[in-house]
Amino acid sequence: MTNSMFWLVAVVAAHGVLEWSTLDAGLNFGDRVNADLWHIKLGIVLVVFALLLAL
Repeated sequence: MTNSMFWLVAVVAAHGVLEWSTLDAGLNFGDRVNADLWHIKLGIVLVVFALLLAL
């Protein structure tokens, strides 16, 4: 279980980096952070939903 949680955190972190790099560079820092956190939250919800379906 610990190994699975490690990879879940690693995938979410990679997702955050990819989201940050693809966001519009014209946004100010606060808007970029808010948009990035919103996308990461959606990714986490999808992963949790998939884990629940796997039970």
